[in-house]
Amino acid sequence: MPCPTRRLPQPGAMVVAPQPEAVEAGAAMLVAGGNALDAALACALTQGVVDPMMCGIGGIATLQVFDPRTGTHQVINGLGTCPAAVREDMWADAFEG
Repeated sequence: MPCPTRRLPQPGAMVVAPQPEAVEAGAAMLVAGGNALDAALACALTQGVVDPMMCGIGGIATLQVFDPRTGTHQVINGLGTCPAAVREDMWADAFEG
């Protein structure tokens, strides 16, 4: 697939994702009037379809959000914790054989 060349509605806007289909989905969201979060979600959901081994809606989510109005940068941690009974060797058989 060729590199996307779509012009985005905001000067300096950028959409970045590992797969070009995800970039196109995010760019289309901005062109349709969506905001950066809308574009990020469109990218993430498309990425889960075109590259399911690397991402998915049921996995880990770490989001970085910058608010240019206030100059603040936040990290939203979507990492879950494992149940207390989980051991390192629990799934060893599933991967070794």
